Amino acid sequence: MSSYVEGLNPNARESFSPTRRETRGSRTGRSDSADPTVLALRSLARQIRTSLIPIEPSPAFVDELRYSLTQTAAPMVEVFSPWRNSWILGATAVGSALSLLGLLLLRGSRRTPKRAS
Repeated sequence: MSSYVEGLNPNARESFSPTRRETRGSRTGRSDSADPTVLALRSLARQIRTSLIPIEPSPAFVDELRYSLTQTAAPMVEVFSPWRNSWILGATAVGSALSLLGLLLLRGSRRTPKRAS
């Protein structure tokens, strides 16, 4: 399968040499070159490789895209709110105090009263 993927890389040497095709056999005993699925995949890989060309976006497009993305993301950024942060800090402090109180009560309930002798 890796040899099929190698064929998709336009910078790689032609990886479908006749000697490699003849030496690799499929599970059915046919060589890969006779398999219609393999032939179709190779043809598709060649068509994609020849039809797709790399493009370089214009600097104006990049600037416009950057501007529109930052304008769209600006309302999504959470504004610092001192009231919200103080509320979270207060809730954390109350939760910690309740946890300590629970631990102290648990420790006190496990102590057994001493018996008078």
